[in-house]
Amino acid sequence: MNIVRGVADLLRKAPAPPPAPPAVPSSSFGVREGSFHGADQDVAPSPRVVFSDSTEERVLNTLWKKYENALNKAEKEKSLQIFVLQFVQTFRDWGPYHNIHLVDQEQGSDETVVGCSHGHPSEVILILIQEMSIITSTIAEIGGNSPESSPNYSEQPGDLGLSTERLHVLECLTILTRSMHNCRVFSYYGGVKKVTSLLKAAVAQLKIQNSLLAADNHVSCQAVENIKMMLNMLKYIVTIISNFMKLEPTILRIPHFLNSTKCASSKNHLATVTPSTSESGIFDTLQRWQQRAIVLVMGAGGVNSLVELLRVIQRLNSEQWTDLSLHFITLCTLRSTISGTRAQNHVRSIGGLEILLDGLGLPSSKFSVLKNSSIPKDERVEVLLLQILYLEILSEAVFGNVNNLQFLCENGRVHKFANCICWPAFMILEFHRQRDNTGPSLALDSISGPIYFLDITEWREYSVKLSNALCSFIIPSKVISYCRNEIACNKISLSIPSAYREQSVRWFIRVLMTVFLCIKACTSETELPNHIK
Repeated sequence: MNIVRGVADLLRKAPAPPPAPPAVPSSSFGVREGSFHGADQDVAPSPRVVFSDSTEERVLNTLWKKYENALNKAEKEKSLQIFVLQFVQTFRDWGPYHNIHLVDQEQGSDETVVGCSHGHPSEVILILIQEMSIITSTIAEIGGNSPESSPNYSEQPGDLGLSTERLHVLECLTILTRSMHNCRVFSYYGGVKKVTSLLKAAVAQLKIQNSLLAADNHVSCQAVENIKMMLNMLKYIVTIISNFMKLEPTILRIPHFLNSTKCASSKNHLATVTPSTSESGIFDTLQRWQQRAIVLVMGAGGVNSLVELLRVIQRLNSEQWTDLSLHFITLCTLRSTISGTRAQNHVRSIGGLEILLDGLGLPSSKFSVLKNSSIPKDERVEVLLLQILYLEILSEAVFGNVNNLQFLCENGRVHKFANCICWPAFMILEFHRQRDNTGPSLALDSISGPIYFLDITEWREYSVKLSNALCSFIIPSKVISYCRNEIACNKISLSIPSAYREQSVRWFIRVLMTVFLCIKACTSETELPNHIK
């Protein structure tokens, strides 16, 4: 577990945190009271942010004061629900304004910033983190109903006790984690450990509910609702972790797959950096934060939980629970953690390479040739792009690492790659046959009909992306499109370790040879169709 030791070494190098401060009433809460018990970092972030007197923020400030002054638990819960709903409505399209002075603020500054241009009040973030812990406890309390731990696993599963208001808390955190200042506060108050604990608990509960459903389909109604709830919750949880590491709303990175979320940049409020002399300084600061954030997530066990979640998603997809948005969010978040040899080795040690390999191929039986006509065109395109994403992440988890590449060469794994290349080709061939056999009547069918399953433009785009993804196992993906002359390609090739370079080429040839043999064996025509060529 080299990566675990590496994370531990990095964390040990940090100065020891001072003793936790005494409890402070929420109405007089401040962020520079010393280190917070359980914090992921030991230096309080600054400056302090307070709501401004603008109309929207003044309303939020009033609602927050009402929450702070509530006299009993019930009143506090109600007040917080109202505040959270208003917060989401106000900041749904929010993104931080990156000013170099604010981004790289000296620690310990006593400055107070009025208005939420680059962050939000720390006391709000703290309370939302505490609410996240309550959600974890709620899930954990009902975690004993698994088939493994209880002989009564076939009983009707109960309600998870998680209201939509709890999801709004998580939605708030997906907004807050777009800002480095907010992420520093989030980390300072132990948010990373708490969100990874919530991820672990939610994945475990999702597995339990799916097991209960599989055990007895006659009592499935509540289990179905519970699975839907957990999938929805996991979208928020994984997005929080993703934003924390990348400081960029997940939707900007995978816009095709998150249309159902509510954080789209419809008002263009998301962060932009105007080119200036300070731009490089902002970039360096953000990059340093991202490196630290990845270490924090890995140290809290986030990578292990993401790999396990990916395993569960694949199992659900094979059982018709196709949720492409969560699938893509999880893959993109896992991708953010793969940086360097230690991270690559860690992914292999926890079974991550095997899980990524399992993702190559059809995500569920509903995408078989005979069931194509009911699948919307956008979903079909996303399924193809899902394959590309799996290949790209596998490439990053393997590139330059001889041991990881050797893993791909063993036990028939070359055939998995060959299959991921072949099945779209076989599928489009079958649809061409269907079109020819059914005559002109289907030409007037809807856009989701077989004749439109994969038009030539889609096929060409997929082929180019597939080729680039495969080539990225041999040469870095970032430079594939820039290699226009032989000298440049040779220089890049020589920078790659010779042992990996030679083995990757041999592996690549094995994959292609398997593809050619498969296609030749499965086509009855004397000449391969042009689209397969």
